[in-house]
Amino acid sequence: MQPLVSIILATYNRPETLRLAIASVLEQTLTDWELLVIGDACGAETAAVVEAAADPRIRYINLMRNVGEQSGPNNVGIAWARGRHIAFLNHDDLWLPDHLQAALEWLQATGADLVFPATAVIMPCTAEQLAAQTWRTFVHGIGRDGSFDPVETFAPASSWLMRREAAERTGYWKAARDCVTESSREYLFRAWRRGLQLRALPWVSVIAFHSGARANSYVLRDAHEQEWFWRQVKHDPLLRQQLLARAGNDEVPPRPALQYRLLRWLGGLGLFPAALEYRARGLRRGQLIDRLRRTRGLHPLADAHGGLREIRQLELARGPAYTLGHTLSFRSDGTAVAIQSYGWSYPEPQGTWTDGPEAGLCLTLATPVHEDLELEVEAQCFVSECWPRQRVSIHLGEHALAEWLFDTTQNHGLRTLRIPADIAQHSPLRLRFRLPDAQCPNELGLGNDSRRLGLNLMSLRLTPAVQQTPALAEAADRRGGPAPAA
Repeated sequence: MQPLVSIILATYNRPETLRLAIASVLEQTLTDWELLVIGDACGAETAAVVEAAADPRIRYINLMRNVGEQSGPNNVGIAWARGRHIAFLNHDDLWLPDHLQAALEWLQATGADLVFPATAVIMPCTAEQLAAQTWRTFVHGIGRDGSFDPVETFAPASSWLMRREAAERTGYWKAARDCVTESSREYLFRAWRRGLQLRALPWVSVIAFHSGARANSYVLRDAHEQEWFWRQVKHDPLLRQQLLARAGNDEVPPRPALQYRLLRWLGGLGLFPAALEYRARGLRRGQLIDRLRRTRGLHPLADAHGGLREIRQLELARGPAYTLGHTLSFRSDGTAVAIQSYGWSYPEPQGTWTDGPEAGLCLTLATPVHEDLELEVEAQCFVSECWPRQRVSIHLGEHALAEWLFDTTQNHGLRTLRIPADIAQHSPLRLRFRLPDAQCPNELGLGNDSRRLGLNLMSLRLTPAVQQTPALAEAADRRGGPAPAA
């Protein structure tokens, strides 16, 4: 049987917020819906959250390849949707229980193609600020004369409810890489240009938490704000009034009339006013999403055409998790290929060489860590009488960990370093080996090998670090060479 509403919820590895977003759907007073949770190549925790909801109206579709932003999962959701109406919900936002009911009634009452209730956007706040009731909001989804305005209206996708025919007329979401503004803003502008009636509902029914305003939100995996506000949804009968009051007198001042008329005229010609303003600030296509991903603790989007490095990066996200204490072999019969991201040559019986000035490893830990880790590798560098030394600088993300010196007197052997707990807890661990002295053997007259050889890894192991006395730690830092034999 066709549901009344298909809800599309795109998600990527935020199980702690996804659980609450799903809870806000389950509490809707309108119950004739299906929920399509579209995972952007998510891990097992996401599937576990969906399964725990234990509701037959919920379907989980996990993409094989990570798109990196919401346009792809939303398009898949539209393709799978069976409902007469379509709604969207971001995985870190919440609906008030009457959201769908109020939006559907307004859609029917106005004859609109798409409606958007007002959204209370929560400014980033600490647990202490929430407890002290000093949190603030601002409000999105304000129309002009009750309708979408291409110059002034910003309505987050979590607030939309549209007729199925409206989605078909508007088409699919455009990839963020191809947009100057947010892809959701481009979508609404395109719908307006195609003559759809987009109506504002003067009623707050969405609570939004912009991840682009919260540093490392995808790394820290924190949901204290959503948890606190979900408790208020359940227990505070004045929450809607609180959300409005905390915006203060936050009316956006009107634009000068001449500027508004010019931008409205340009919008009618198909030039999106918001895109023009973003371009005036120096943004070009795809730069906004890359900026947002960096803020969230994610890497910029990979090349959409999928070069070798980008394909390898995508495979890393699908690889097995690493268990502390397990030794990975870089030899030709080993399994370290699962953690090699860039800068590596092919595996050989004696290990794998770096090829170039930098190489990276990416280890997704099987369990969270809350202590220092010790990294131990068996390695050697390309050194010879005519190239007697090489330096290797090791970094975790942007944090410098150590610099090792390899020369003809101390080359092959075990090397160790310590990874502090405060940076070791952020999985995946992205190790970078910088190799300023990497060299091509054929340029030295040593055979015909044209690779730029630096470090040859044979094995790697991560273990919880043994607590050291200050004197021993200082001595280890000074030594900087091979680890002493056990």
